[in-house]
This record gives sequence, C-alpha cells and structure tokens, in this order.
Amino acid sequence: MEDNSIIDYKNHFDNGPIPGWVVDADTMQFLEVNNAAVVNYGYSKQEFGTMTIKDIMPTEEIVSMTEKFNNRHSDYYGTGYSRHKKKDGTVFYVHIYSQSTQFGGKRAQLCFAVDINDKVLAEEKNIELLQLQKEQAEELNDILTSLDEAIWSRSADTLNLIYGNKAYYDMYGFDKDSLNADIEFIVQSTYPPDRHLVKDAIKQARKGGLSDIIFRHVNKDGSLRTLKVRLSYKKGKNNKPDIITGVSTDITQEKELFDAMRNNEQKLLATINNTNDLIWSVDKELRITYCNRAFQDFILKRSGVALDEGDYVLGNWHSESFILRRKKDYERALNGDSFNTVVVETINGAEQYTEISSNPIMDHDGKIIGVNCIARDISSARMQLISIREQNEKLKEITRIKAQKIKEQLHAIIQSSTDIHPGSQRDIPTKSIPDQLKSATHELDHIIKELTGVTMNIDTYFPDTEDIIARL
Repeated sequence: MEDNSIIDYKNHFDNGPIPGWVVDADTMQFLEVNNAAVVNYGYSKQEFGTMTIKDIMPTEEIVSMTEKFNNRHSDYYGTGYSRHKKKDGTVFYVHIYSQSTQFGGKRAQLCFAVDINDKVLAEEKNIELLQLQKEQAEELNDILTSLDEAIWSRSADTLNLIYGNKAYYDMYGFDKDSLNADIEFIVQSTYPPDRHLVKDAIKQARKGGLSDIIFRHVNKDGSLRTLKVRLSYKKGKNNKPDIITGVSTDITQEKELFDAMRNNEQKLLATINNTNDLIWSVDKELRITYCNRAFQDFILKRSGVALDEGDYVLGNWHSESFILRRKKDYERALNGDSFNTVVVETINGAEQYTEISSNPIMDHDGKIIGVNCIARDISSARMQLISIREQNEKLKEITRIKAQKIKEQLHAIIQSSTDIHPGSQRDIPTKSIPDQLKSATHELDHIIKELTGVTMNIDTYFPDTEDIIARL
C-alpha cells in the first residue's frame, strides 16, 4: 500500500495547473505526464508514452534543446525560452524548469513547461512598436530638421529647452548649449520695447492654450529680425511638467515688403483722395467696393447722402434716364468692354458735361468681378472748345470777305493791264493807269499780309479743333 505522502504528491503532479512530465535522463523518453500536459498539448497519456521530448518541438528547435539537455551542469536548471508544438501543429513559447530525480529505478528529469506565449508575443510586439516608434521619431526629426520654421519646446515652469530643430538654432544664432544655459533667453534676446509682448503671449498661452505673437529679435550678430511665433500650452500628465511648444518663422523680409507696400498704398490713396476726379469701383451687384473722397463729397453735395463701401451706387437722387443709362454702361463694362462716355446734365440752369471712363476689374484667374470708374468734369473744356469753334467760324467769314476784296483788286489790276495794252480802243488818260495799278497793288499787299497773319493764328492756336469737339 502506497504511502499517503506519495499519493498526495502524485495527486498534486497529476492535477497541477502547469503541464509537467517525467522523462528518461538519457533517452528523453516520456515516462509520465500530468493532465495539464494532456490538455495543453492534445496528446493522450498513451501517445505521450511512445514519444520523446523531440516530438513536441519544431524541427529547428531540436538541436538547441538537445545541447542544453545534455550539457546541464546541475540537478536543477531552467532552459529559458523554448518553442513547443502541439498535436494540431500550433507552435508556442514555453519556459522549462527541470529537476533531476529517480523514477522507476531510472535517472530521470522532472520538468514543468510554463506557457509564456502571450508574454513573449507581447514583448516581441513591444520591440516592434519601439522600433517603429524609433523609426518614426527619426523620420519626424528628419522632417523637422528640413523645415525652415523653427520648432521648439520648453518647460512651462522653468523655460528649460526640451527640444529644438536645426532651424531653431540657426534662427536664433546660438548653439544648443547656449540656449539651454540661459532659461531667460527668449525674453533677453527680444528687442527691449517688445519684451512685454513676449511675456503677455506666454501668459495668454498658459490661460487659453494658444497665442500668436510678432516681435523683434536681436540676433547674435546684432541684426534686428522680425519673428512670428505661435505658442501652444500643454498640460503635463502623470506628474510630467507642463510644456510650451512654439513654431517660429522669420518674417523680416515679408515685414519689410509689407511696410513698403503699405507705404506705397498710403501714398497712392493720398494721391487718389487729393484729386478732383471722382474714382470708384463696384462689384457685379453694383455695390461700392471703393470710392475716393472726391466721389463721396460730390454725392453728398448733390444728394445729401453719404455713400461708402457696400452701398448701392445708383440711388434715387438720380433721374430714371440717368440710372437706366448708367446701368447699361456698367453692364457693358461687366461684359469686358473698356470705354469712355460723356454725360450731359442740367444743373442750376447750366449744362454740365462729365466724361466717365469705365473699365472691367478682373481677378487672378481673369474673371470679371467688377467695374472701375473715373469721372471728370469737362464742362469748362467743352465750353472753351465751343468758343474756339465760334471764333474759327468768324475767322472763316473774315477770310471769305478778304478773299472777295482780293478778287476785286485782282480784277482792277487785270483791267488796268488791258487798258494799257496796245490796240486797246478805250480812251483812258495814260497818266491815270499807273496810279490805278499802284493803288490796287498796295491794297492787295495789305490784304495778303492780313490773311497771312490770320492763317498763321489758325494753324498755330486752333489745330484739329473740329476733331476735338467731335470727340466730346
């Protein structure tokens, strides 16, 4: 009858949760297996009895396992990670713990196989993830290194530099050690009048999470640069410090260009506002998109209405005929035509002539988006040209009368020549003929001089008068 302790030991072995077996220390033959081994490996106890350890291992693992089994130097050893194979072909990781013993009068090894498959797979997955994370970090660093924008992060509490890409060090003109050594670097390198802007931006980022700032920075070489920075504030987790991250862009050239453009724009607007010409632009709905001061003053004086951007350009202070005519002009320009028109109006009993130039406005794609107009009062010029035309008519009449007198004197000269011709039958005193010729010639010379002066005045002072009037 078996000893109770032996029975208890056998029960623990047979019903233990960890797969176990006893193998021949020389042949690796299975001598005994427990129920957990049957369940986990899928072989029956009878099948195990015909097998060796080699039969539950993948082929590629047999040589390594055999060397470890044969070269063990103590009664107890752990084989570390190994791979076993179930009856259905499933391969999984185990950790073998082995102890030398005696079984049925033979040298044997008592082994337990701890299933560590999930642990090993998790470790392998972690290794893969760590490798992927490393590769992604390297790729991200390569990307950040190639950017022109300076990317950086600092501790929100101490302002110690945590990260800065290459552009960050290049932008500020200091090396990493210098930037790390001076935690007040951001403030101290800021142009003094702008330092309060930096401090306010940091406070705003702490409060709202984001802030933008444009300030002047004194570079290492003493040059003054204009920087645009977007700050973001991130709360630390798991007792980690809060972080301030920044993206800095050098906009010095853009700022200089913008200032120059704004200066030119202000000069242009001053010129436009100081001209007497009315200048305005409308969109396709005839809403004012721009108008100069002269236009506003003209409309205000005419109608008592103060027009500004966004207002409809044709108000009820115009006559219906004027509104209809101007709508057609706007439609013509919106269809792509550039042209000039003259508008005649009666104001305070006098005619007023206004020349209006209309030109389509196009966007970058060549699409017409509105009309630009310039209006000029040409009443004085037109009255002057009409006066010139009247003077020209008078001059023509003078010329006609003088021409008639020339004809009369020429006729007298011709007649006198006939009278002195030999064979003439007229009885004219010989002494009177030279006097007549002399008088007619003198009168003719006087008329020619007058006509010469008149003709020169016409050619010099009134060129193309008819053509100018016709264009009006």
